[in-house]
Amino acid sequence: MENINNVMMAKASTLSSHTTDACKNTVKYMQASYFYRLNVLAVSIPICIIGLIANAIVLCLYCFKINKPKLGPYFLSVTFANLIVILSNLEVAAFLLAGVETPLVIQRLMEILHIFAYDTNIYVVTFLTADRFLIVYFPVWWQHHRTKHFTVMMCVILWFVSGLESLVEYFSCYATVSTWAYNTCRTASVLALLMEVIIFSSCIFCFSFAIWIRMQRSQQKHRARLDITIVAIAILILLLTVPVRLVNIISLWVSAIDYYMFTSISLLLDTCTCSSIPFVFLIVGSWKRQKGFEPFYMFLERALKDTEDTSEPTAADQEQA
Repeated sequence: MENINNVMMAKASTLSSHTTDACKNTVKYMQASYFYRLNVLAVSIPICIIGLIANAIVLCLYCFKINKPKLGPYFLSVTFANLIVILSNLEVAAFLLAGVETPLVIQRLMEILHIFAYDTNIYVVTFLTADRFLIVYFPVWWQHHRTKHFTVMMCVILWFVSGLESLVEYFSCYATVSTWAYNTCRTASVLALLMEVIIFSSCIFCFSFAIWIRMQRSQQKHRARLDITIVAIAILILLLTVPVRLVNIISLWVSAIDYYMFTSISLLLDTCTCSSIPFVFLIVGSWKRQKGFEPFYMFLERALKDTEDTSEPTAADQEQA
């Protein structure tokens, strides 16, 4: 009997020690997770502010300074969507980091606008790459079949479709919690997975890759800077935006994903994507320029130039000089 009691006490002691260790590990994980999220949010806010200023400058310069390129409405839509995403991320970061609470109506509106702008970015970049692909590979055919205001009409249609999808997704997955809403959310998430991650992302990759191949076959002096800009933006979308969207959809099905951790990381990646696009314009527009100081709108106009780039001097030009 005494041996049995000793065994039971040993088991209880072992169980207690395991439980204590598990609790300590859980507390350590929660603390590490909290401080990790805190650091991610602290990094996100300065990037948000820089991206907000940069996209606002691009929007103003496009509207009032530069000559409007043929595919300009696509870039205008992307810039406007970037501003919405950054403003939404600032509101979320202020709430998670500093506890700043906004009215419930504003929170709901920002959530809808975030989904709206997020989806619009993917849709617009998809049709931007497709439009440029047709212009590059089938110039004569596309010139005869492309209407004068095709780009503007496509942007309006894409904003409208994105708005409908964002409303369906929001009211299906985020607005209410019920069995009916859960089933509807699963359907909406499958639809978003098919449209954005599988169809649109695949199109972005294929069209941008085809444009890149066309760039490699062209002589360096005959490359249009617009192609470099489009490929760079497509790479940013594929590397930073699409994976976040994929994990966001999966999180609606898998409850094991840390929601707050995912929110912090997705906020950082969203912010990096939206904030880096204006700097793509700056880098592409200023690449291999021999002149001195130029205003920023010249870089933007050059980055969106849809004709062959002959600004760099050739060997013959240098010999004549």
